[in-house]
Amino acid sequence: MNQLQDLLTEGLIRTKHVENAAVINIQEKEVCASTSGFHVPPENALNLIYSFYKNLLEVRRGGLYFKEKYYKCVRADENSIYLHN
Repeated sequence: MNQLQDLLTEGLIRTKHVENAAVINIQEKEVCASTSGFHVPPENALNLIYSFYKNLLEVRRGGLYFKEKYYKCVRADENSIYLHN
């Protein structure tokens, strides 16, 4: 497990408030790390990246689709997007 995976597990998953998480490098357009068993397909990573270029207010209001499933946005800022199903 790399440092980013450790950070996701220790900082998010162990809180029991987060089920899955991933770190995506916007410049490289690739997934750097994800929690165990959570796979982010490249096309979904690109959709999440493009969400940062949209009006984040629109993302907050309208939510996002990920892996063909709708997720309500609970928080979105210039650094992160938090979704809930």
